Amino acid sequence: MEHLGGILKESRVEKGLSVLELSGKTRIAVSTIYAIESGIKRNNRFEIIVRLADALELDVRVLAEFYLKGIA
Repeated sequence: MEHLGGILKESRVEKGLSVLELSGKTRIAVSTIYAIESGIKRNNRFEIIVRLADALELDVRVLAEFYLKGIA
């Protein structure tokens, strides 16, 4: 099963953003973004999911499905 981190990393790379740049856009710690992308951190606050979706221009409803299933 695909996880939230994979979707986020793929989108970030497609947009040509580094983790540091995404961190600056979202005010989310670099270490947190790395942990989410690698699948280590899965119990994220919904606010973090929304900020990442906004910065990456992703449909928050799609990411919310991962959150509601408990795999975000």
